[in-house]
Parts: sequence; C-alpha cells; structure tokens
Amino acid sequence: MPFIPKLHDSATEVESRRLASSWHGHFPVTRAALLPLLTRAAAGQMEFSRVERLLCVACEFWAAVNAYELDEYLDFNAGDRLRDARFAFSEIGAEHVVNALHQTAIAPGGARSAGGRRRRIADIQERLLRVPDPVDLLIAQFAGRYLGEKQRTVELVPGSFERHRRYGQQIA
Repeated sequence: MPFIPKLHDSATEVESRRLASSWHGHFPVTRAALLPLLTRAAAGQMEFSRVERLLCVACEFWAAVNAYELDEYLDFNAGDRLRDARFAFSEIGAEHVVNALHQTAIAPGGARSAGGRRRRIADIQERLLRVPDPVDLLIAQFAGRYLGEKQRTVELVPGSFERHRRYGQQIA
C-alpha cells in the first residue's frame, strides 16, 4: 500500500512514516492464528478466550503503531485501549513496550486538547517504534503457542477413528 501523507503532517512526520512503512505486517504464523479469529468476529461471534483477546489486542495495537494510525486507533477510549495493550504486551513478554505504555497518560480527545493529545500520541508512537523488544517475533511466538495449544485441545470423538476405518473398508 503506498504511503500518502495527511494534510496536517509535518515534514518530520512524513519522513518518519516513510521509514515505518518498511513494516511488512505480522509474521505468517501470526496471520494464521488471526484469520480464524477475525472470521469469527466478522460472523458476529463474540465469545473469545482470554488468549484470543490478548492476541487480537496485541496485533491491532502493533499494526496501528507501525501504520502511524495510533491516534485513530486510540480514538476516544484511549485509557481502555492502552490498559488492554499493557496486559497483552505483558503477557507476550514485550517488557519495553509495557514500560513505555505505563509512562503514557492520554486524556480523552476534545477540541481544546486535540493538538496536545496528537503530539503525545506521536511521541508514544516514536518511542514504541524504537523499543528493543522484538515485538513482531514475540507476537508470532505467542500466536504459535496459541495454535499449538489449540491443536492439542482438539480431541477425537470416542469411536470416530473406528467409524472412519470401517467406512474405508466398505468402499474398498
């Protein structure tokens, strides 16, 4: 997707976004874990496990940071979304991200505070992009553990193997 600067962007913001656009998205294992969750959500299903919610929050938040869309992502419920992100990144082991988020205080959006809020969010975004945590790798490892656990919890229905074996013998 091409980078298109916004009207209110300064030259520094435009240049830093170009650098950030080198992010190519989540790792394949992360996408493999996310796709069924997003499909379920799009179908209106609202029951997700704690791990599934943490994975989605981490992925959405990190994508917003890398796309320089954190301001839009945080919108009017910044406190809730930042709290959720702290929980998610704490769970996946991104300590520096958690520390940066703990140092963050963003008031709800409003006409008077819009400029200051936007600057604080841009500062947070820059700090997050420079953390030494391998965030994409940590998210991918978390997604891999989720997929592994999901596979282990799938149990065969008692007798199903025998039914399939007998069916195969009937066809032959």
